[in-house]
Amino acid sequence: MKNIVERFISYTRIDTTSADDASTCPSTPNQFILARQLEEELKELNLKDVHVDEHAFVYATLPANSDRKCPVVGFLAHMDTSNMASGADIKARIIENYDGGDIELSEGIYTRVKEYPKIAELKGHDIIVTDGTTLLGGDDKAGIAIIMDAIQNLVNDPDARHGEIRVCFTPDEEIGAGIHNIRLEDFPCEYAYTVDGGDIDEVTYENFNAATAVVNFIGNSIHPGDAKGKMINALQLAVDFHSMLPVFERPENTEGREGFNHIVSLQGECEKAQAVYIIRNHDADELERQKHEFTEIAEHMNRMYGREVVDCRVNNSYRNLRQMSERLSDKDFGETDRTSEKAQKKTDEADSNSRKNSRKPTDERSGNPINNAQIETANAVKTVEDVDEKLFRQLTDAIRNEQLYTVPKFGRTELVERFHLPSKRISTAFSMAGTSVPEFIRYCRLEHARQLMIEQPDMTLVEIATASGFVHASTFTVDFKNKYGVSPTKYREEKLKEK
Repeated sequence: MKNIVERFISYTRIDTTSADDASTCPSTPNQFILARQLEEELKELNLKDVHVDEHAFVYATLPANSDRKCPVVGFLAHMDTSNMASGADIKARIIENYDGGDIELSEGIYTRVKEYPKIAELKGHDIIVTDGTTLLGGDDKAGIAIIMDAIQNLVNDPDARHGEIRVCFTPDEEIGAGIHNIRLEDFPCEYAYTVDGGDIDEVTYENFNAATAVVNFIGNSIHPGDAKGKMINALQLAVDFHSMLPVFERPENTEGREGFNHIVSLQGECEKAQAVYIIRNHDADELERQKHEFTEIAEHMNRMYGREVVDCRVNNSYRNLRQMSERLSDKDFGETDRTSEKAQKKTDEADSNSRKNSRKPTDERSGNPINNAQIETANAVKTVEDVDEKLFRQLTDAIRNEQLYTVPKFGRTELVERFHLPSKRISTAFSMAGTSVPEFIRYCRLEHARQLMIEQPDMTLVEIATASGFVHASTFTVDFKNKYGVSPTKYREEKLKEK
């Protein structure tokens, strides 16, 4: 009988790194290897309906052993690991009774409390680490091991009464693709919990409502020498479109439950271009408002040009878990269905009213739409009047010279505390200089990371991301690619070749 540590370490020995450039599910074949191992272990525990489907999803059922009527509960965890660091040849080891200090993973490679202060909270516990050259795979093989150990304990303890329990292990979570292939008919349950991340006593009950906008811009390419009155530059269309979205609903200007529109890619040329946005808001009504802003801006630009120059497609991605759980708390599921229908009708009415009442930028005297040149001119005048150049230089010099950007989550609040200035004044100094506090800090972090990649070839990308102030390595990867047009891995490879 395996214990939880033995299970976890055995799972880490299988390289299940997912690949975001693959067109298959699973994106890498090794995920099938772990899936088959889990299938055998679940069968050894005498679970029912154990099987692996063609996409490497693992399904199993622990039958109820109680006469009480209980809801069917499910537990999920994902098998793949991030491609930010190697998942091959992982050398996991146990540190017993951790003393709360820095950890030497291998010669010259350390996990330092200063850089990862949360680890000090584990003082006195046994912890599992790697040799520092690979990731460990705790995300989410720890979740798999926890579920397997819990199932084993239930199977071996006949006094532990429970209802029917469903288990599902999934592929390709790290690249945001796997769950689309889940077969809900193989995972029928009234409630389900994903065991992945967070503190041991924490249950996450809410997430963003999410949508994706794919915006295509149709230009008209003419030789620049003969372009007047004829050329429509698709890239300029993309810039104009983005500038019409609310500035303070960008990720760098939001926090907590505030919604945002995040442009994740922009590609193109004069003839055609495409921008992809992720749209997020905890409030479903607010998400609908944001979605309508995208379509309204597209319609507005098409009217300005007298032809279709913008094609905007907005699709829902997923909904806030909290809204669904609140609906399911109603015992009368028939009433829940009727409530959903009412909610949908209300949403449809709101959509219609939004289209009717949405405001277009217009000239107060003529009532005609204001063009982009007029808007930019007005903004430029205000910039000249309001910018506090001296304060901006003082703040940015401090951020650079003291490397304040390397402090995780450093931002406007910390600047307020440090310089004893009103938050609004700091924000104004940055915005009138054409940037924001988060945007400038991100720029500094990316430049710092880029320098480390060249000067410190022995550092892993995860270490570089952390040393540059990024909380999540995945955020570093996305931001780096957006700024430099290439992934951190490829950039480093090219620079090292030049040497």
